[in-house]
Amino acid sequence: MAVLKWIGLGLLGLVAVTVAGVGIALAVFDWNDARGFVARQASKALNREVAIDGDLKLRLGNPIHIHVEGLRVANVPWSDEKTMAELRVLDATLRPWPLLRGDWELPELRLTGPKLILERNREGEANWTFGPPDPRREAAKEAATPDKRGDIPVIGSLVIDDGRVRYRDPGAEIDVDSALNTATGGNGEDRVNLNGKGGFAGKPFTLTAEGGSLFYLRDDPKPYPLKVEAAIGKTKARIEGSVAEPVKLEGIDLSVEMSGDDLAEIFPIVGIPTPKTRPYAISGHLTREEQRWRFEGMHGRVGESDLSGHLQVDLGGGRPMVTADLTSKRLAALDLAGFVGASPRGTGDYPTRGRDRVIPATPIPLEKLRTTDMDVRFKGERVEAPFAPLDALDTRIRLDNGRMTLDPLSLGIGGGRIAGTVTLDGSRRTPAMRTNLEVRKLQLAQFFRDTPFARDMGGTASGRIQLAGGGGTVADILGSADGKLGWRWTADASPASR
Repeated sequence: MAVLKWIGLGLLGLVAVTVAGVGIALAVFDWNDARGFVARQASKALNREVAIDGDLKLRLGNPIHIHVEGLRVANVPWSDEKTMAELRVLDATLRPWPLLRGDWELPELRLTGPKLILERNREGEANWTFGPPDPRREAAKEAATPDKRGDIPVIGSLVIDDGRVRYRDPGAEIDVDSALNTATGGNGEDRVNLNGKGGFAGKPFTLTAEGGSLFYLRDDPKPYPLKVEAAIGKTKARIEGSVAEPVKLEGIDLSVEMSGDDLAEIFPIVGIPTPKTRPYAISGHLTREEQRWRFEGMHGRVGESDLSGHLQVDLGGGRPMVTADLTSKRLAALDLAGFVGASPRGTGDYPTRGRDRVIPATPIPLEKLRTTDMDVRFKGERVEAPFAPLDALDTRIRLDNGRMTLDPLSLGIGGGRIAGTVTLDGSRRTPAMRTNLEVRKLQLAQFFRDTPFARDMGGTASGRIQLAGGGGTVADILGSADGKLGWRWTADASPASR
């Protein structure tokens, strides 16, 4: 037993001497000699050239001090930019013992002059895809992807100085160049600030975003605060609130305000097809559950019409699915003009055939019709129109792979009502429209009340409109329409009743 004891003590002594020797060697080692090795290993891991042009220094201890200068990561061959990412200086401290259990704890992290270019080409390829598909690499990537905010590395203090992030997507006409910095707020807490400008969908773009610190992002149990202001052309948005689980985008609790000259301009931004409108201002509350985004408590105005209700976008299927229930207590008929391709601003927005033609000759937007499916219920409690005595509007609009149906469609007019269905099939190369409408008890004197015919008209009219036609514009469809028009007129009971 004594022999085993002395052998054990001897082995412990040998280990101690070895560790001490390694520690001394590492302490005096010139880490610049290892730059090539580190860069080569990083290049193999990313399948992209990585270079360290400046100093590489490590000072062992608890924590370990790391200093790197001139770090570069090459871009993809198809890009005009040779470098995807570069970092002028990285200074960090790293606690060694948490690494043994797979945790990264960095009490301090300072990035000076970081620059990052994220881009897609016209074929949709992204420069942040590193190397060819590899099942083992994908599995490792999935394992390394954080599932919740607690999986993010622990960063005690983050400082970003003179950072820039650029995102380019020529297919979507996006080119945004953003400044990225950290700052200390008035309450002494660190904040992450992002300020960007550039182009989006062919329009000037500006962005200002502010979030809590990365320490707050990871370790604070309270929801992560967020504030964003953005403008694309004349479309402006302000978002403020919090996200309970930022990594998964769960527990979203955000107030949203949007305004602009035309609701149709939001299609390139959010992918929801809307008709052309007059200036609008809308606000509401944005939440998310799994793949469903909900915009609740919506209220505001579009042109001269008020608008309220709720809207949901489900991204879980092949195409986005929009469901909504919307109400307008005072609906200006001119604000409905965009639904039939006419101008909600009067004349001048759309090309027409012939001088002062009312029927629009603008192409039917097939791309918008085929992008998103919809099921929208819309009610206009009071409809105001200078050209005809209109009353309440009630319709359900369904859009399925380019085929749009208004069923039911009910509109009060001249004391009577038009009711039925209208279908616009945009799933084919040449759009086709079909109507099946019934006119019930139209009061002719009321319908013509503001015209020179009012004194000569009386009685009620009822009938049916069954038409079908095709063409690239509303004018083409109506010009080619064929079908049945049937009317029945009933005289007043006596002249005195007129």
